[in-house]
Amino acid sequence: MPSQVYDTAGGFVFQIPSGVTEVTVHCWQGGGGGSYGFQDSYGGNGGDGGGYASKTLTGLTPLTDYDVEVGNGGSSGFAGQASLFRLGGSVLVRAENGSMIGDVQYNGGGYGSGEISGFYTGGGGGGAASSSSGGMSGSSGDSGGAGGTGATGSGGDVVDGGGGAYGGSGWDGNQGYTPGGGGGGGSGSGGSYAGGAGAIGRVVIQWATPATVPDAVDDLAATPGIGSLAFAWTAPANGGSAITKYTLYLNGAEHTDNITSPHEVTGLTGGVASGPWTVTSINAIGESSLSNTVTETPNSPTSGIASFGSGGGFGNLSHGNGFN
Repeated sequence: MPSQVYDTAGGFVFQIPSGVTEVTVHCWQGGGGGSYGFQDSYGGNGGDGGGYASKTLTGLTPLTDYDVEVGNGGSSGFAGQASLFRLGGSVLVRAENGSMIGDVQYNGGGYGSGEISGFYTGGGGGGAASSSSGGMSGSSGDSGGAGGTGATGSGGDVVDGGGGAYGGSGWDGNQGYTPGGGGGGGSGSGGSYAGGAGAIGRVVIQWATPATVPDAVDDLAATPGIGSLAFAWTAPANGGSAITKYTLYLNGAEHTDNITSPHEVTGLTGGVASGPWTVTSINAIGESSLSNTVTETPNSPTSGIASFGSGGGFGNLSHGNGFN
């Protein structure tokens, strides 16, 4: 299925492709930034994971322009920006925790709390929501070790939120993973360290390729019989819609409709060339162009009259007159 992916923060214009009247839009919010750790007091909390929303939009007009906005991840201590899809001032799909628009909606995972004793480790960022599940919350900072990492949603479409800061010697929080993972909290061990930035969001737009008429047959062939021709061909590409029948043409005029391969035409004159013959393939969209042309001569019936060789003939019967 064709798609357009936007994974750079900012605004874009998406034009509905020619012949397309339905698209499915997937939006991921930017992840929240982890908060600062406070020197020798506590580690910062991780950032929230970004939310997810999607919707299938129908009845669209091809070649119409729509606006796409991809939310940036939040800096330390700030929420991630919304990602959305809109037409003019009308927002059709929006991913933003607590302010969703879409037929499918999941919130991102919550932040992991910073460690408030010991090595003051930052908490893990929340995992962004997937297309089939909300994100899971980040782990709390572990005394003496790295902050926990936000877990993925069960759909697997979104990676983890960012890891928390390492608490042993002091560390900024790690940035969340795209799309929409929360940043890790900053360490409070030996200084005040910044939380990691949230990851940029994402917008993905999918659509089905419109069906077309089938390709033309390119290998039509005819085998002569007595007063007949047997036509055969290989099915061409169907254009995305099943071929339902074929039509045979003689000299550009329809000869036989609703046929399949092979197909025999009888009642032809033996010894006389017949053609040109062509065939078309037909699906729900319409009829293909004409195939390659075929002209062939049917066989004549065999004669029932005996023949004689050149030395044959009737001998003369000689009779004596028998009279004296």
